[in-house]
Amino acid sequence: MPKRYKKVLLHEPFRFRHRNLDGSHKDFTTPLLFYRPNGQLVMRFAGDRQVTLMPVNENTGIEQDALNWIKHRINNIPPIQYQAEVGDIIIVDNDAVLHGRSAMSQQGGSHRLVRRVYLECPHHFTGLEHI
Repeated sequence: MPKRYKKVLLHEPFRFRHRNLDGSHKDFTTPLLFYRPNGQLVMRFAGDRQVTLMPVNENTGIEQDALNWIKHRINNIPPIQYQAEVGDIIIVDNDAVLHGRSAMSQQGGSHRLVRRVYLECPHHFTGLEHI
């Protein structure tokens, strides 16, 4: 990420406008990048039809340029695809995945069951090698 965009995304507010089914909306305003207490850099992003993401301050245009850079990167990186077999368990880091997936399909008798599980792991946890 260009340094000028990182600086803007860390310090400038962006508006997340969530549209509800009844036509109402709820706004949330925050920078897109932030550091967790452990020093991990994290991005907030929404790129669907239900949430509109826009810069709050458009005085220089760099905010929109940074947002366009992110959208371009997200739209041009091919998704990871995996053909799961019956009984497979796939564990992913939701912060890394950002809700990305292919469309749910019922074609040809194929059904996908998705269950959400939240795990909290201690900082010394390094993986699932012993499971």
